[in-house]
Amino acid sequence: MKPLTVLWRTRRLGVALAAPLFAISILATPAAAIDTGGGVINGQVNFSTPVTPAVNLSTGQPNPCGASSWTYSDFNVAGVSTSLATVVLNSAGVFYWGPVGISASGGSGSECVYEAGGTFSWNASGYNSITTGSLACSGTAGQYLRVASIVELSAGGLCHVNEWYTDNVAFTVVGTLTPTSAGAGLINPVTSALFNGVWEL
Repeated sequence: MKPLTVLWRTRRLGVALAAPLFAISILATPAAAIDTGGGVINGQVNFSTPVTPAVNLSTGQPNPCGASSWTYSDFNVAGVSTSLATVVLNSAGVFYWGPVGISASGGSGSECVYEAGGTFSWNASGYNSITTGSLACSGTAGQYLRVASIVELSAGGLCHVNEWYTDNVAFTVVGTLTPTSAGAGLINPVTSALFNGVWEL
C-alpha cells in the first residue's frame, strides 16, 4: 500500500487537446439541440473547512473524517480564463471554442485525506472575441467522488451555444488535486489545492 503522502501527491493528469484554428457561427432561429464536447480545466480549490491530516502526530492514530466545504475557481491571465473549451458542438451544427470560465462549490459530510464524496453545483460561460461565439451553461446539483488525489465530478445542466438552447447535458470532470503547501495532508491540514484535468459534456 502506498503511503498517504504518495497517494495525495499523485502526479497531475497530463492533457493534450488540440483546438480548432477557426470556428463558424450559424445564424438561425434558436432551436433545441444536443451538445457534445469538452476541454481542459485548470484552477484552484479552496477549503473553507480544512481537510485534517491523515495522522494525529500526538497519538499516532488516524484522524477521523469530518465535514468539509470548498469552492473552485479558474486561473486566469489578463482576465481570461486558462480553462478552455476545445470544441462544444450541438446537433444543429453550431459550435464554440475558446476560453471558458468554470465555477463550482460543494462539500462533504465525511472528507478524509484519502477519500471523500459529496455534492456540488457548477456554472460555465465563455466568449470568443474573434468569432463572437459564446457558451453559457447553468448547472444543476451533482455528485463528486475523490480517492486520494483523483477526483471525478458529474452533474446535469443546460447549455446555450451561440444562442442556441439545448436539451439537458451531462457535465463530467476528471482531474487531480495537488495541495499548495508543504506537508499538507500528512502533518498539516489541506486548505487549498491545485486542480488540473479535463471536462466533457
